[in-house]
Amino acid sequence: MEERYWQPEERRAEPDYQLKLREPGSQEIVAFFVLLYGEKMKNFPSIKKNRDFQEVYRLGKSYANKQLVMYVKKTGGPGNRIGISVSKKVGNSVVRHRLIRLLREAFRLHNSTLKQGSDIVVVVRATAKEADYKIIERAFMHLCGLHNIVENRSEYD
Repeated sequence: MEERYWQPEERRAEPDYQLKLREPGSQEIVAFFVLLYGEKMKNFPSIKKNRDFQEVYRLGKSYANKQLVMYVKKTGGPGNRIGISVSKKVGNSVVRHRLIRLLREAFRLHNSTLKQGSDIVVVVRATAKEADYKIIERAFMHLCGLHNIVENRSEYD
């Protein structure tokens, strides 16, 4: 049996998906991604710098439950940012990344119901290792309710 390697000239591309690069920043590149993914890629509002984490730890208020510890610092900015910290004690990289994805999704879905202008740092506890999405979401919203950053707090107490 003969081995065949993929060659660019053998590529079967639909006419709508062909990408013509003319110059950097071309509108056609943006149109290509909009066509593939349905919308423009957006930046996730996260805290990335160590000094920002330290500022929230130092100046923010904290509440905890079995799965999570949440620190919140009011910034007065236009939106909320979230930082997620998961220790190696929680599990291996697969487990830690899964928990990060679950928390990011809970934040993304409920950000519109949260009061804007806060930096939120969530520290995941080892007991959250076995938790599914509903448990993580419930723990996240419970802590948001304790911090009084939910618009309609009664449904998350």
